[in-house]
Amino acid sequence: MIKPTKGTVLVLLMAGFCNLAGAQDLVIPGKTSELKQTLETKTEVTLRAPDQSNRCEVDLELEYKQMDTEAEVTTYASVPGCSHASGPYRLHLTYIDNNDESHSVEHDEEWSLLNNGVATKQYSLAEDVYLTRVYVRRVRCECAAGVVEP
Repeated sequence: MIKPTKGTVLVLLMAGFCNLAGAQDLVIPGKTSELKQTLETKTEVTLRAPDQSNRCEVDLELEYKQMDTEAEVTTYASVPGCSHASGPYRLHLTYIDNNDESHSVEHDEEWSLLNNGVATKQYSLAEDVYLTRVYVRRVRCECAAGVVEP
């Protein structure tokens, strides 16, 4: 420990604050000092909502049947107030195997009002399974710009 004198106090304080190599702590009896440092970061983020002016509601009906190792699914789409609409959806096929275990397979698909809104598609299934349910999730509808009807 270094005992302070008039000439060494300023030099040692500067060395302590600048983190100079070899500097020793200055201890003054009866005095305590604290060095506090505050770091504040401010970030501004602006999120823009997607344009919702072309959003619509779709009635999407399903018809399905199993043919051995294939499932045939027909979708019927209708959108009141819009004649040119389309959108994505997720199709879920649930089946039971020989061990009575339930399995589900997902397919991301697109629907549209082409062909009067009717579309048929085949999906492969494993052997010796029984198709129990077909349903959709995450159905979205977007009407072509400028085609929304009152």
